[in-house]
Amino acid sequence: MTKIEDEFFSLTETQKEFVQKQYKIFRERIKTDEKLMKNKREFDTLLNSRIKDKKLNLTEKDIEDLLHSIQTLSNLDWAYGQIKKALEEKKLLLSEFNEKLYHLFINNGERPEFYKFLIEFRALNQIGLVTSSQISCFINNEKNPLYTDQQWSIVTEYLKIPKSNKSFLIQEDPDFYKNLYPFEKRFLYKIYILSKLRDYINSLDSEPFDFFQLSRFLWRIYDEQKKSKREVEVEDVDVDSIEINHSDLINQILEVWERLLPKIPKIEEKKRVRFDLIAEKKRTAEITKKVKSFIVDPSASETEFISFWNELYSAQRVSRASRVILANQTDSGAFDVEKLKRTLKEIIESDEYKTEWEHKTYISGARKTLWELFGVLHPDKPIVNNCSRHGLDYLLNQKTVDDYYEIRKAIEKFKKDYLDKIGHVTSSSDIPEEIRSSIYEEIDKLFNVIHKAKMDDYEKAGDTDAKKLFELVSKLKGTYKLSTSFDGLEIESEIEAENLIFENKNKLINRINTALKTGKNVILIGPPGTGKTKLATVICDSLKGKGNYKFCTATSDWSTFDTIGGYRLQKDKTLKFEPGLFLQCFIKKDKPDNRKWLIIDELNRADIDKAFGALFSLLTGENVTLSFIQDDKQIELMADYKSTNFESETYRYYIPEDFRIIGTMNTYDKSSLYEMSYAFMRRFAFIMVDIPIIQSINPQLIEKYIKCWEKLDIEIDPALPSELSELWKCVIKSKRKIGPAIIRDIYFYIKNTEPRDYVGAITMYILPQFEGLLERDIIDAVKALRKLNIILSEYRDELNEYSAEFFNIDPNLLKEKEKVVVEEVVNPDSE
Repeated sequence: MTKIEDEFFSLTETQKEFVQKQYKIFRERIKTDEKLMKNKREFDTLLNSRIKDKKLNLTEKDIEDLLHSIQTLSNLDWAYGQIKKALEEKKLLLSEFNEKLYHLFINNGERPEFYKFLIEFRALNQIGLVTSSQISCFINNEKNPLYTDQQWSIVTEYLKIPKSNKSFLIQEDPDFYKNLYPFEKRFLYKIYILSKLRDYINSLDSEPFDFFQLSRFLWRIYDEQKKSKREVEVEDVDVDSIEINHSDLINQILEVWERLLPKIPKIEEKKRVRFDLIAEKKRTAEITKKVKSFIVDPSASETEFISFWNELYSAQRVSRASRVILANQTDSGAFDVEKLKRTLKEIIESDEYKTEWEHKTYISGARKTLWELFGVLHPDKPIVNNCSRHGLDYLLNQKTVDDYYEIRKAIEKFKKDYLDKIGHVTSSSDIPEEIRSSIYEEIDKLFNVIHKAKMDDYEKAGDTDAKKLFELVSKLKGTYKLSTSFDGLEIESEIEAENLIFENKNKLINRINTALKTGKNVILIGPPGTGKTKLATVICDSLKGKGNYKFCTATSDWSTFDTIGGYRLQKDKTLKFEPGLFLQCFIKKDKPDNRKWLIIDELNRADIDKAFGALFSLLTGENVTLSFIQDDKQIELMADYKSTNFESETYRYYIPEDFRIIGTMNTYDKSSLYEMSYAFMRRFAFIMVDIPIIQSINPQLIEKYIKCWEKLDIEIDPALPSELSELWKCVIKSKRKIGPAIIRDIYFYIKNTEPRDYVGAITMYILPQFEGLLERDIIDAVKALRKLNIILSEYRDELNEYSAEFFNIDPNLLKEKEKVVVEEVVNPDSE
């Protein structure tokens, strides 16, 4: 055991190997991590300019600058105002604070002094130890760890270091340790482990490694491991099962929920888990009563405010009443109750939620509590809080935007489906009076059950339907985790396919959405003419913006010259590298916002290995170095899109985080799939774009297509839809499916001929589709076409002649066998 390690900190050989490997990667990347170095320089400049002498005479402006920097470089937007108020209004005199900072961080104060500092200034601890840690680290990142909960989870999950050690520090300073709160004991241990980990990494290298760098190092580990995990998970994603199972699960959950609601009083009598609708009604009624009383009571104080505010679930999470009270003080330090009364009165009287309430300085940080409070005070409006947002995530199978109006819009959308499927259950006269609720209270309770349900809850539920519900919710969460555990494309818009007609269109669009969202590229496969190419462009236009894609048609001649690029002769007779189709979609120095998708029509016609070689590695998450030179630098294709750096020694192209390939191929070419390696195929979801089932092909469907094709309200010859549907069904029965696009071509040809030249249309658009069929199947198909009433008798021989020549078939085989009429011959001798 080295001197760095002791009974509370020791690494196994496996752990050491992991840390060393990650550190090597980190050291290489940190050299080019301009954002990290820029942030660090800003801190150093700020602190060096403010801490010039040992008196550490920080002014209010100095502290304001310091806190502003901390806020800028963290996500804690509320930290600035809260810490400032804690310093200025909680009688934490600036002179005392300056002295503490001097002793603790500048004068090489001992570690226990830092802990005592945290304990003494509990006003700071109220808003999170992370903030105190940030202050101390940024003042001296050589000495003080930068700690966050997320970083600690990285240490325990990926470095396999124990989460706690009860014997830690007891022997060292039992009296000091005895007086700490539990959260402070945990914090001591975490800071200790981070310090030891930093010391161990420092022992690996001669270059100094401070706590600011340790923080970035831990985040790098998290990114690397999450990326590796995503690569493993994405291999096994079953797009069909995600889409089908999720829809089926929702229906099953609502069916069970409908049966369960009338039984809630009995379940609650047994004090079973999660079903607290009666208590919930009492709670919201009590909150409403207390808010109204608080507004009109001239003697209302902090006590009355706390009595209803802390009953709100959102307040219990992050914005407890003490924080609001702290931020809502007068210059004399008294609780400014009138400010809160005015806002609460406005909330009660307003018919709509106003975001301006969120920006009132005296309720900073209470945004989500206000969302929830508005719903509680207005039963005719949705209750918006963390439970409703996360419940929606699971039910809609997508991450809901953390915005009041976006969540409310999603609730309204779900409410419509909810009412369509099971109705407003608790409004029924058969429902016990004590649980009759508004539709929003009813749905909110479902959100709570779904969000809070745990794997073992169904074992505690005494009711059969309750058990069933928890089993289904567990499956629902698993489905959600699978479909949203991938970085990349977040589909917030819908695929606009209103002018396209497909069999089971909603199901098709859902499958495409799910595939793209789970990190897959997509290949649309189906018979000729089903609209695959058109659908591919509609997908890109809808999700990436009009025309924000590159379109190309694959050929057997394709090589990496076409896809990646190569040297081309310039006008001045010099050679210059020009990017190929793929690289034209990637981010580069002179196009930092380039984020195009790539549509490859007839993808399988290319020799995949020859054309996609290096790109395959890129699609699997590996960086690729090319043998080409651009701007006197070797070209490198980067899969790590999260930290672009164009000032490196190589000329870099970065694949955008949401880059997707949409390919198309005809069903009749599917044998070409064997030319794609299995590893390549795994990166694609193959989605069938089929023709309508033959039973649904009728004149009405053809009319629908014609209106879509014409894009104008025109008068349609009533006989034409019937003739086209007859022709389409005849071709489908011939063992060769064709899509509506081919019928469209026939329609525009026929409408301009008189008399209607169906033979000409068949020879131009249908016969080429019979290529590849057995000769006997071609003969049967041509004979079937000949018999159609739309084929005029004088043109039937022409159809035979053309077919025989096109397929090199004996013309006699296409002729119908003539019936032989046997006439009775009378023997004259018999008379």
